[in-house]
Amino acid sequence: MYSRLSLLAWWIMLGIIGFHLLYKKITHKLDNFIGKPPRIPRWAIPLIITSIIGFVYICFLTITYIINPNWAFSFLLPIQILKTEIIEIIGSVLTVIGTLIFMAAYFNLGVSTRLLLTESSDSAQLRVNGLYSISRNPLYLGLHISIIEFCFIIPTWSMIIFTIIFLVNQDFRIKTEEKELELQFGAAYLEYKQKVRRYIGRRGVKK
Repeated sequence: MYSRLSLLAWWIMLGIIGFHLLYKKITHKLDNFIGKPPRIPRWAIPLIITSIIGFVYICFLTITYIINPNWAFSFLLPIQILKTEIIEIIGSVLTVIGTLIFMAAYFNLGVSTRLLLTESSDSAQLRVNGLYSISRNPLYLGLHISIIEFCFIIPTWSMIIFTIIFLVNQDFRIKTEEKELELQFGAAYLEYKQKVRRYIGRRGVKK
């Protein structure tokens, strides 16, 4: 039951953010829900398409699990040895942690930035406070923690394979976005990179 509740909490979080994005679009007159996507080389397009398919599959499996856990677990190459209560509890707890990190990071962005990508406008601000003081990408960190732990709740080879593909694509996306942020914010972002790690932790800056 607790694992189903943790997945339900994740979907409720996505719903809250979706409604908030709609509110921002109306009240702040945003052209799009997300900013302009970074430049993507052609060789990366198949990876991105595969990642999108994988994410849709992960979403499908989590919704199925909320409705019927047994059916979701039996769907495409289940790993029986990992189907234990303790692993399921660990997955549920970390899914909730990832969900809370994602929500906190999103609302830490403020109204002048869009979801995932910073606006390319004079009103854009570089976020360095809150969760962004210990992670350059807390949104992705929360998302990654949640999705990795889905593999603990629904241990199937198909879930693990698609999760790995999704995470590889996300890491590529993060690096691409950071190049865009360097162009947008210049020295301020380079200084920020020297102080805060990509996923979690602060660096000791030599004086």
